[in-house]
Amino acid sequence: METIRLPSTIVFLDKVGIISFVHQQLIYSDLDFIPLYDQHALKLKFSARSQIPFIARADAILPYAEPFEPNWILFNLTHETEGTEIVLEAETLYGERVAAIIHDNGKNFGVESVMFGHSLDHWMIKIAFFDTLRYLLRENFSSGIDRYIQIDIDDIFVGQSGSRFIPEDVKALIHSQNELRDYIQDFHYNLGFSGYFFRHGDELENAGDEELVAFADRFLWFPHMWRHNHAHEFSISYLLALMSQNKLFAENTRLKTPLQYAISPQHSGVYPIHEALYEAWSSIWKVRVTSTEEYPHLKPASLRRGFIYKNISVLPRQTC
Repeated sequence: METIRLPSTIVFLDKVGIISFVHQQLIYSDLDFIPLYDQHALKLKFSARSQIPFIARADAILPYAEPFEPNWILFNLTHETEGTEIVLEAETLYGERVAAIIHDNGKNFGVESVMFGHSLDHWMIKIAFFDTLRYLLRENFSSGIDRYIQIDIDDIFVGQSGSRFIPEDVKALIHSQNELRDYIQDFHYNLGFSGYFFRHGDELENAGDEELVAFADRFLWFPHMWRHNHAHEFSISYLLALMSQNKLFAENTRLKTPLQYAISPQHSGVYPIHEALYEAWSSIWKVRVTSTEEYPHLKPASLRRGFIYKNISVLPRQTC
C-alpha cells in the first residue's frame, strides 16, 4: 500500500479541470472520502444536488439489475462538504448509500476534479462522462446533445424451436417498450422479419408468432430477406422475387414498415457492395437507410464509418 499526501496548493491553468478513473488501491490521506474497492454497485442514481448532471436524469433510480460483478470502486463519504459532492450515488450489498462518482471543487486536490469509480463500459458512466465534459468545459463545450436511439430486434421469426417467442414474451416486449417510453418519447422497438419462417415453431411458439402479428401495430418493422438469404449469392431477378414475397407477407399481416430501412442478413452484399442488392432494395422496398459493421473493417469498432451508395445511406452499426 502507498499513502499519498497531496500538497495543499497546486497551481494550474485557469478553468482546467481533471477527470480521473480510479483503478489503483491507494490510501488517500486528509480527504473527505474513503475509496472502497471490489464492490457491487446497486440502485445507481444521479444526485439532484450535483451541478454536473445535464443529460442525466437526477434522482431516477436505475430500475434494472446491474451485472452482478464486484468491479466497482465506490467512495464512502462521511458527509458532503462544500468541497466534495456526490455526482452518482450507489448502494452497497449491505444497503449503505455511497458514491460511484464524486466531484471535488479543488479543496482536496487544489484543482477542480471529478473522480469515477468505474470504466466507460457502463452506459451510465458514459452519460456522466459526457455531462462532466460539458460542465468542466463550460462555454467552450460545442458538441450537440441530441442522440438518436434505435433498437433492432432481428430475425423475429427465424429462431430454432426452443428459442422463439411465445405469447408471454410478446407481452413482456410490449411492457418493456412502454417502460422505455417513460424516458424516450414515442420509443418503438424495430422488428426485422423473414416471412418464410412465420409459424415454423412448436404449438406454443406458433401462438407467439400469432401474438406478434396481432399486436403488430405496437411496433415498427423492417424487412430482412424472405428465407434469411445471403444477398451476395443471388442475381437481381432472384432478389426481386425474394423481396416481393417478403413484402406480400408484410402486407397480409399488416406490418408497418414506414422507415424505408432494411437489413441484409449478416449484412451480406452491403459491403463489399453487391450491386443487385441495392437495386432490388430500391425497387421493392424504396430503401433509403441500412447499416453494416463491415465498413471499412469489422475491427476496431471505433473506426467503423458510414457511406452513401445509390442514394442509400449505410450507417456504421454498433452491434449485431
